[in-house]
Amino acid sequence: MKRFFLLFSSLLLTVFVVWLISGRVTQLRYGSYPSLFIHQIVTESPANLETLDAELEKLAVKTDSTIAKVLAVPQESGEANFFYQVYGHGKLPKELPLATEQMVVTYQKQATSYAIIDGTLTVQVLADFFLRLGYQAIPKLPESPWLFALFALSRGSQLLAVLICILTFTALTLIYRITELKAVGINLLSGRPLLSISLASILKDIIGTSIATLVSLLLGSAWLFYRGLGEWFFISFLLASLLIYQFILILISSFLTLVYVLGVRKNHILPIIKGRLPLLGLLSLMLGGQFLAITIVGVSLNRVFIYQNEMSLQEQSKSDWAKEPDLVNMSFNLAVGERDKQATYFDKWYPFINKAVEANVAMLVQNNLTQYVFSDQNNQGVKKTDYHPDGNTLYVTANYLDKQSIDVDAKVRQQLEELSPG
Repeated sequence: MKRFFLLFSSLLLTVFVVWLISGRVTQLRYGSYPSLFIHQIVTESPANLETLDAELEKLAVKTDSTIAKVLAVPQESGEANFFYQVYGHGKLPKELPLATEQMVVTYQKQATSYAIIDGTLTVQVLADFFLRLGYQAIPKLPESPWLFALFALSRGSQLLAVLICILTFTALTLIYRITELKAVGINLLSGRPLLSISLASILKDIIGTSIATLVSLLLGSAWLFYRGLGEWFFISFLLASLLIYQFILILISSFLTLVYVLGVRKNHILPIIKGRLPLLGLLSLMLGGQFLAITIVGVSLNRVFIYQNEMSLQEQSKSDWAKEPDLVNMSFNLAVGERDKQATYFDKWYPFINKAVEANVAMLVQNNLTQYVFSDQNNQGVKKTDYHPDGNTLYVTANYLDKQSIDVDAKVRQQLEELSPG
């Protein structure tokens, strides 16, 4: 029964991992390469776009490498699809779509992320190259399949599923250990060392998990090859997920074996052989395990509900956004390669948007959420949920309340209308 469960749970994990790979193939593939993003401009006269492109091409050819620049192409839905401009003579993997010439002309000035697809070029050398041209870049090493696997198995509903499988295995192992106590006593009387008996029990579980891992890996790899994703990085991601799961099960098996070894040493052998088990200790262990299981599942369910509520809120926001075709999401970048033209852009932009707001044909809304993409708090220690100008704050133009049909107290509205700059 336990071996069947090991195989069944491993196959379920394999299905999830293959589904995850299929749905996020571009993200996983890009993350497998060393990359960097341009953080800031460090000189008054950085290289322009033409010089930057020419020097990148020379660097790629000189180092016999392939460099890919990420282009974010916005869609009508408000989301962006990612395409890649290539430097060097190499080719992109099929998971990274090549940008057309029109995309390069239109969107390359917004690009700040680069990846090294192949060759002898290192990400630190590439960062030094950008620094010489006036741009500070932050290198990022390729993600390990182990980190991807840990992240995938520790989030949301998949974490709950893994915990349920672990708790089920714990219960099965405990049952098997209890039924083996009488045989353990007989083996001890026959002169077999207790350590040898304990290791034999653990070895059975190791064999069971190894068989389950091997079968699941073979079937999962075949599925990946069938979907055209049979590359070592994806297979290693699957293997890492299976090994992490099986390693946790072996740790649990070893712990429970240690507990029953201590129980056998503490009690006389003859009562155990006659079926008089140390029920008080075993029941305490089972009740403790059940309490721990209920606690873990309860906490996990709470996290799942939180994630589901956040997902529902995002879906509702997405639906509301689709109902506003005249609204757009704007952002300003570093103007990589066009620093000399940036002042001209701003000279045109600010008078234009001020005139539109004054004429009540436009409104502006800004939030602080971009500060909290990688952390729950910003550099000043302010959390996004804090009632603070850098936290839970929405910056809007004066006409926001009317255009969004938001009712406020007349006194508050009068105070808002009398606000002055500063």
